[in-house]
Amino acid sequence: MGAATVSGQPTYVLFGGQGPSGVLSAKTWKYNGSGWGDVSGLGGPSARRGHAMVANPVTQTMFLFGGYDGVQDKDDVWEFAPQTDTWVQRNPGGAGPSTRQGCCMAFHPHGGGTNGRVYLFGGSAFDDETWEYNPYTSVWTPLFPAVSPPGRYLASMAYVSVGSRVVLFGGIGLSGSSAVVLADTWVFTRSGPSGVPTWTQVTGGASPAARYSHGLTVSASGADVVLLGGTDALPVGAASTVLEETWKYSVLGGWTKAVPAPSPRDGVAMAYDKARERHVMFGGTTTPAGVVLNETWELDGLNWSQRSPSSPPPARSDAAMAFDEMRSKVVLYGGRSASGQDLADTWEWDGMSWTPRTFPPSSSAPPAASGMQMIFDSRRGCVSMVVGGDMWSFDGGVWTADQIPPLGGGISAFDMQRGKLVLFGGQNGIGQYRIGLWEWGAQGWQSIAGSHPAWRNGHAMAFDGARARTVVFGGHDANYQALADTWVWSGSVWSQHLGSGPPPRAAAAVAEDGARQRVVVFGGDSMPGLLGDTWEWNGTDWNQVNTASSPSPRRGAAMAYDPARSRIVLFGGDTGGGLSENDTWEFDGSQWLQRVASGAVGSPSRRVALAMAWDPIGQRVLLFGGADAAASSGRNDETWAWNGLAWSQLAPTTSPPGHHSHALHRRGQDVVMIGGFGTNSSANQIWSWNGTDWSLDDAGAPMPCKHAGLAFDTRSGRAIQFGGQVSGSSSGYFGETWEWDEGRWDIRVPPFSPSPRAGAKLVFDAARSRVVLFGGSDGVSTFDDTWEWNGVAWSQRSPASIPPGSSAHGISFDLVRKVVVACGSFSTWDYGPVHPATVTTYGAGCPTTSSVPSTAPFALRPLPWTGAWLGETVEMEFENAPVGLGLFLWGFSDTAWTTIPLPVPLYLAGLNSAPSCYLRVSPDIVDTIPLFATRYVSPTMPNSTTLLGGKLFGQAAYIDMGDPTWPVVSSNAADFQLGSK
Repeated sequence: MGAATVSGQPTYVLFGGQGPSGVLSAKTWKYNGSGWGDVSGLGGPSARRGHAMVANPVTQTMFLFGGYDGVQDKDDVWEFAPQTDTWVQRNPGGAGPSTRQGCCMAFHPHGGGTNGRVYLFGGSAFDDETWEYNPYTSVWTPLFPAVSPPGRYLASMAYVSVGSRVVLFGGIGLSGSSAVVLADTWVFTRSGPSGVPTWTQVTGGASPAARYSHGLTVSASGADVVLLGGTDALPVGAASTVLEETWKYSVLGGWTKAVPAPSPRDGVAMAYDKARERHVMFGGTTTPAGVVLNETWELDGLNWSQRSPSSPPPARSDAAMAFDEMRSKVVLYGGRSASGQDLADTWEWDGMSWTPRTFPPSSSAPPAASGMQMIFDSRRGCVSMVVGGDMWSFDGGVWTADQIPPLGGGISAFDMQRGKLVLFGGQNGIGQYRIGLWEWGAQGWQSIAGSHPAWRNGHAMAFDGARARTVVFGGHDANYQALADTWVWSGSVWSQHLGSGPPPRAAAAVAEDGARQRVVVFGGDSMPGLLGDTWEWNGTDWNQVNTASSPSPRRGAAMAYDPARSRIVLFGGDTGGGLSENDTWEFDGSQWLQRVASGAVGSPSRRVALAMAWDPIGQRVLLFGGADAAASSGRNDETWAWNGLAWSQLAPTTSPPGHHSHALHRRGQDVVMIGGFGTNSSANQIWSWNGTDWSLDDAGAPMPCKHAGLAFDTRSGRAIQFGGQVSGSSSGYFGETWEWDEGRWDIRVPPFSPSPRAGAKLVFDAARSRVVLFGGSDGVSTFDDTWEWNGVAWSQRSPASIPPGSSAHGISFDLVRKVVVACGSFSTWDYGPVHPATVTTYGAGCPTTSSVPSTAPFALRPLPWTGAWLGETVEMEFENAPVGLGLFLWGFSDTAWTTIPLPVPLYLAGLNSAPSCYLRVSPDIVDTIPLFATRYVSPTMPNSTTLLGGKLFGQAAYIDMGDPTWPVVSSNAADFQLGSK
């Protein structure tokens, strides 16, 4: 059997062999990740067994040599192309190996291009010959190393990239005149096709037992050789001696016996170590026993191996883990201990040992938490995770929080002089108290350090424009005791008013009277009684205003100042007993006048916890939202306007969702709405009114939650969060999609989304530029669905086979094999396209006048997500591209252009005197490249499934205008195989 890799997806080809009845087969079977298929065609090799097969990863073809056809041994050479499922017989020139079966072969790339060679050793007559085959010229060459392994057959060989060598193990040899099973290891080296061939026996250390007919293949990382199975005793075919061992050979560490894969477990932490090309897994809870673990495992793409560091982190499940690409370390944070406590420690794994990180007491750190997903933010060069509603980041030195306050229930004012929203205190919808002061302006949210008034909720807060100060009065504390203190914020310091003032209260109505330069407070809740008094702040003291008539005592009413008529307008509120009002009152500084009675036709409905502000464009008082009853049930989404005579309901094209307990503030020539309680997604938004319509200014931040999925899209530079569960709750699941971009959250509202859930795991598929989501739970169902986010929309996928539903698995992306890997109680699964696309560069470009250093070649570099995907573009970066006219050449062949064999030196056409410049592809389609371009974006690939598996070839060429002779310079070339996402 031979194997080739196409965009990280192994393609296995099986030919011939002998069935149980002893009949030899001539069938060809192929497996490409979605199942086996019989691809036998006319003109293939004859039926046989004992032949050798090897893959050329450069051309992605398979070579077959020799074997036994039931009558005699063979010496023929065949080549199979998995892309077209065709066999071609090769007729090597000169003498080649004699007829034989049971020999072993390996392909050595020797640096790529056309330097690669196939090496053959041994065979059925106990041969000890070493042969080299050039697959590009179809020529055999005998090699004569000074020392060779003893003759043998049914051994195995594999190429390993570390040290650039071929490893041989075992087989059947001779001891005197008797056949024996061998257990020796040999390494073959040759520095290029013209180097000295050398065999060296490896001795010492552990080693697999003697065996033959075993498998020997390179690991996914290319750094190790993996040995599978084999038979350890003669005669050949003895069924009782089949081995089930797996061994790994490292050039640096010798042979090690592979251990079984990890036992089923939930709550694992998982990350992909790009530097070492390993998936790292830590901890978890065994299923079904429930034992919390502190084991460290690594997956190289084929095999798991357990690591045994001397001082691992304590046992835990549901920790957060990510690979820090800047420092080449895996970072682990928090998780849940065996006793059920959330942890707050930070650890790092360097591939050999775990190191705990300690920080000074004065430094900030995330709170103890579990169930987070950690990401590496490539834009900022740090690992990040969302904990407690904040995005925490670790740069290898300290943790810092990019905090955005949850606005729901916050109390605010707008500082007209400094152009900032000021947010202080409040309580959000899940009972969390806010301590501290925040300001929002052109740079987003900023937490204001320093000491502040004690925490409170329900306080009156307004901007005193005459004195450019924000005034805070009253509210209630955590014990629901009403407060009566007054504080003034200057924009830099707080000062407390120590004189007398209104009695304690919360939920009072407040507005600034600009003409009289007063802040006016009406009513509120003394807790337990409702109030109906009117007070004014003049910047120094409070004064009560006694009026002949006034609104009835109430809480949660709204007030706004009408500068056109020098009146404060009051509407609605809770008058007790579960009754809300919809009466309208006006205050002129000395008297209250009722303008519209409760229950009147044409007014907004009865409501409490609404908000009002002056609309400077419409020259009217604007009203939005509120709760439909005193019990704060419902969220009204109506927009109304008061013109001094009557109410009118407005019909904006766009509107915020229904809100209550929010605030409206005049901001220059518009009105801004902030905070309150709306839907889960809208509670933290900021909206603005332009006199006609509403628009979203700031999406705020996701509600604080646990077990949300998070992934970093390296193409867009954004973090994607989905779902989660209300913090501190066993219910309440979110189904929202948020994007984080350098300090700002934006909510996305695609037409279709996964259902609300927690514990879904997200990972960025760098090969296909997609965020992949799997699993999760809503407390009733555990999901096994797969979704993909392309930056605009979610689409549900339907793989042929899927893991069982889970909300406690680990997930990471394998950059070598280009597949998503998930591990948990369902063992280990891979997820990738049925028809992968590949881009493989080959050859070398020639230097240009822009080359740094001057000998550096002009080169194409595929971007990580680049693939020849049907219906999409191909993106390539340029290195050392010259200034000049550029063309991108697309061809259907890289071996011939019409009757001209490729590659062709450009000097033959007088285009460039440099011997390193070649035309490597047939220029069947020519596309222009913009001047000064550093990246090439192709036209859209054709979108026909009949082209799947087809090939295109590409190369860039420029007229180098920096050289007085204007030579044509060429890049390396690229081999594109068309695939489908």
